[in-house]
Amino acid sequence: MSEHMTGASLAQVRARLLTWYDEHKRDLPWRATRDPWAIWVSEVMLQQTRVVSVLDYYPRFLARFPTAHDLAEASWEELSALWAGLGYYRRARNLQEAAQQLCAQHGGAVPRDPERFATLKGVGRYTRGAVMSIAFDLEEPIVDGNVRRVFTRWYGDERDARGKDVERDLWTRAESWVKGERPGDLNQAIMELGATVCTPKTPSCDRCPLRDSCLANKRAIVGRLPYLPSKAKALPEEVYLASLSQAEGRVWVVQAQEEGLLGGLWGLPMTLWTGDTRAFDERLAGPRDQPGLFSLDEPELFDQARSALRSHRGLASVGRLVCSVQHRFTHKVWRLYVFEASGQPTLEGGEQEARCVTVEGLSSMGLGGPSLKAGRAAGLPLKVRRGSGAR
Repeated sequence: MSEHMTGASLAQVRARLLTWYDEHKRDLPWRATRDPWAIWVSEVMLQQTRVVSVLDYYPRFLARFPTAHDLAEASWEELSALWAGLGYYRRARNLQEAAQQLCAQHGGAVPRDPERFATLKGVGRYTRGAVMSIAFDLEEPIVDGNVRRVFTRWYGDERDARGKDVERDLWTRAESWVKGERPGDLNQAIMELGATVCTPKTPSCDRCPLRDSCLANKRAIVGRLPYLPSKAKALPEEVYLASLSQAEGRVWVVQAQEEGLLGGLWGLPMTLWTGDTRAFDERLAGPRDQPGLFSLDEPELFDQARSALRSHRGLASVGRLVCSVQHRFTHKVWRLYVFEASGQPTLEGGEQEARCVTVEGLSSMGLGGPSLKAGRAAGLPLKVRRGSGAR
């Protein structure tokens, strides 16, 4: 470790980093508390989510669930409505289940013991280190994307940054760095450095407090690290027909099964479509204001699609094709083709409930990202949420 530090000890590097953090850290709400519950909530929200999105959700969430007891007793419908738009809804379910464990086993208080904290639902190695170090100032390491980038560059590590051996070494290095004064701030300082200075593209090395001891900077290879061999491949796509069934200013929506990709969220009734979609795309790409465009001389494919929606969803009728949207998940892509319809939809595939609600009411429900996009594309004045992917 010391061979490329130009005489500086790790303690000196830590001190320099902490001084920089004190002067340059962003003013974020979760940094103004030592309440372990509030810190835990922030860490769960921040996983795979941009800080700017969490800034909107965090205060509202804590205002409603200021303690683990409050979350443990809440309904999923209320929780999902507050979480809707952040994505990765399994995080919300795990947090609620962990809150219930916390109340049953620890009186609702976050345990100070890292081993006991790690037994709670959804608490992995990173969450354990973040909450225990920030809330209790314990010497618990963390490794996330920012830490990985800072360490890979500082150590000049040109190996595959996703490799198991690199992962092992990163945690070992993190254990070394966190030992000493202010371990919680030290962990946050590394993450802050990665988020604001040692960024993936165009890092600001001239503003980095560690530049003099950074091996990647000395070798002029900062832009090459971390080394992430391309493994890009096209995500699988699923196509769905969705019905926009309106009645007197209200819209029919269904609640997804709890165990599934949309985990209990509400959305437009959909059915999987395995047929060709080129005719749909051609129709949507054409002029939209011609009388009878969607009712005259339509290909047989449209009749097949309408028949599929009617039979699978028990709709009274299915009309014109309104729009299409695409929604990207981490592991797949959904494409929705939205048809006007009438009638109450039947449930399928473990769905829990169908409900006819006002558009205003729909905006306040836990509406899944695909249906939020589809509704807005169809002209419904739905509120945009940060993190939903809607624009």
